[in-house]
Amino acid sequence: MKFSSKVEKCGLSPMRKFHPYAVAAKARGVNIYHLNIGQPDVQTPPAFFEAVRHFEQPVLAYAPSPGIPELIDAIQNYYDKLDMHFDKSEIYVTVGGSEALQIALQCILDDGDEILIPEPFYPNYNTMTRTCGASIRPIPTCPEEGYRYAEREKIESLINEHTRAIMVTNPGNPTGVVLSHEEMEMLVDVAQNHDLFLIGDEAYREFVYAGEPLQSMGQFADAAENVIVIDTVSKRFSACGARIGCLITRNRELMAHAMKYAQCRLSVPTLDQVASAALYDVGPEYFAAVREEYKRRRDTVMQKLQAIPGVICECPKGAFYVMAHLPVDDADTFQRWLLEEFEDNGDTELLPGSLVDRSHLEEANMKVLDSTKLRVEDGGDTGLAIGSLVEADELEEINQRIRVSGGSPAIARDLKPASVKRVLLGITRASLATDSFLSAASFQETNRVLTEAAIKGKIDPLIGLKENVILGKMIPAGTGMHRYKDIDIRENYGF
Repeated sequence: MKFSSKVEKCGLSPMRKFHPYAVAAKARGVNIYHLNIGQPDVQTPPAFFEAVRHFEQPVLAYAPSPGIPELIDAIQNYYDKLDMHFDKSEIYVTVGGSEALQIALQCILDDGDEILIPEPFYPNYNTMTRTCGASIRPIPTCPEEGYRYAEREKIESLINEHTRAIMVTNPGNPTGVVLSHEEMEMLVDVAQNHDLFLIGDEAYREFVYAGEPLQSMGQFADAAENVIVIDTVSKRFSACGARIGCLITRNRELMAHAMKYAQCRLSVPTLDQVASAALYDVGPEYFAAVREEYKRRRDTVMQKLQAIPGVICECPKGAFYVMAHLPVDDADTFQRWLLEEFEDNGDTELLPGSLVDRSHLEEANMKVLDSTKLRVEDGGDTGLAIGSLVEADELEEINQRIRVSGGSPAIARDLKPASVKRVLLGITRASLATDSFLSAASFQETNRVLTEAAIKGKIDPLIGLKENVILGKMIPAGTGMHRYKDIDIRENYGF
């Protein structure tokens, strides 16, 4: 069977192609932290769910292809508050920001066309572009310069007869770069001078941490023919599962073409639109609290990353990602190693990479899980050292005193058990994976085992068969077991 050359050129999503490895790791009992996808864990505003509960239409019908009027009005009012004014006909509701971007690219790209995008970029841009028969010409950046790219000479040197658009994520995904007004103005001018579309993916607009006012490509009304804004509720309101986004442009011809795709997929899910319209009534205090939480997490991650030798990492100014240059040769190989081979001793006393039997592992993990102590991750103003252990009750008392005095409390976490990978040992290594140093020393690595036991002052519990045979003691099996030693056996012929 023959398949489309366009789909043949599409690779697997870099964010999701390791899913099978993650599933296998979870099956082994490994705890996975998903850093591969921007899925917020902050609470979705309750207004979303309340709107669904109060939906009283007897039939869940198709919605209008451009979107329901209530949601379009809500989006329009949101931009009005930012002093960006769009006509209702300039706003199309889409199935997430992804569809908005896909429709825009399908409207402007032909086979052989190119689009300029700062690299590194959101990986799915590659797939979206290739399905249009086009390709990405990267605008190069580097970690040493904080992934900055907004230089006129750098961008114009990449424009050729195949270039159709410039696309930027602002704030940046995954770099966290935030464009200044002057940089955005420069990009608009370049787009106008070269007759290019300028696509602004602005999913993270509210998450800027230096106090700058919210910026948007939509504020350049004099570039009506060039500018396309992609927006979504996914990140802004922690509602990724709602799949509600929008395509915004003052280019009427582009909107007319976009309507062809909108009508082809009939409509965006009605209930999700109804609920998302309610989200736009959420006040600024919601965003203030979310920004503060993301900023706290950012600072914690940066502190840890910058303590690792060889890591190059600029503190992100926006969004909620950290782009770090790690001292590894190949990121894909590193990720597979993490999922298949990496072992975490958690907060146990086990050594990473050591061989332990199941009972020893369970004992070590239960000790950790039953502990009432917490591991300090951020000492705040308490004076507690990062990594130190503190009783939960004691930490609460310390934090309470700090809060009263106006200081920052410490942040701590529960202790973590060890994660392991099952291994099938050869006879030599299997003989060494025992708590008895006498048993281990009797096989092949006698000098090493006995020397290590002497240095560490090991005590042999003598619970196995081999170590007791070596010492000429009674075999701990059957009547040789301790529980039977004191049994008085008498003959009874009285039956």
